[in-house]
Amino acid sequence: MAERNNLTVSLDEIESAVHVLVQHLKQQGAQAELSDDYYWEISEDERYDPTKSPTDFSMGQLSEDVERLRQILRGDAPPIGYALVWVASLLRRIGSTHVG
Repeated sequence: MAERNNLTVSLDEIESAVHVLVQHLKQQGAQAELSDDYYWEISEDERYDPTKSPTDFSMGQLSEDVERLRQILRGDAPPIGYALVWVASLLRRIGSTHVG
């Protein structure tokens, strides 16, 4: 197995990439309509260890992720770094349904 190297990516790069990709979907007239709600979540310890098969699964819920993000946007909850996990679950589902 290859040696692990640290990867550095700037938040500006992430922000720009998400902006470009969302604009691309908007230009296509795409909607972020999600017909699924629940998804499998793999524990973080196992997600990033390619030397073993994951066994520790839990359930996530897109509607819950959306509600948590809306709470932040309304000012009802503070912005926290972990909220990017909720954004990521939504982006993963949107991306997998809009492959073009």
